[in-house]
Amino acid sequence: MTTTTYQVDQVTTNKMKDYRAHLRTITNGLEEMAKAAGLTITVKGSASHGSRPDKGVDAILAAAHVLTALQNIVSRQVMPLKPVVVTIGTIHGGTAENVICDHVTMEGTLRTTTPQDRSFALQHIEKVARGI
Repeated sequence: MTTTTYQVDQVTTNKMKDYRAHLRTITNGLEEMAKAAGLTITVKGSASHGSRPDKGVDAILAAAHVLTALQNIVSRQVMPLKPVVVTIGTIHGGTAENVICDHVTMEGTLRTTTPQDRSFALQHIEKVARGI
């Protein structure tokens, strides 16, 4: 019996900036804009020929699980009244239609209005990504 092992190689935030978007809160009568943190998640597997998927570890499949689990952070782990948004905007992986992909890079953003929510979400993003 073969054990499939996925490795999340990298979970990073690549920028923190003010971000004017639809995500806004009102604090003491003043509008507060959400802050955005850029995310990069790299999932590593092991390439193999498509005719022998048992010889590889499909990074695309693992990335799909990471993507699905990330949506659970906002819908199940953050209080519904807190404005937190996790977006994965790009997914890059694979080199040919008949090769099991060995790595996938996903990029996106995390938007929050408080440092506490940002810290909470970033911790859970890394935990989710590394736990798949």
